[in-house]
Amino acid sequence: MNERDCAVMESRLASHEKSIEHIYVSIDTMRRDIALIQASLNQIKYTVYGGLSFYVIDGIGLLETLKLAT
Repeated sequence: MNERDCAVMESRLASHEKSIEHIYVSIDTMRRDIALIQASLNQIKYTVYGGLSFYVIDGIGLLETLKLAT
């Protein structure tokens, strides 16, 4: 290998290192975004559970019993 070939290889290596660094940053960003989406989905899930629980409690009359007790 001559000096010109080495210079080309070093240039390509530097370019690949920058590309890999950019990919790692993108992966970290995607992980953060996925965690936020998961938190939102959990919030929706527990809101639905609460609504269904309220509907069931109201349907069996337990809510009226609790109102009379207070």
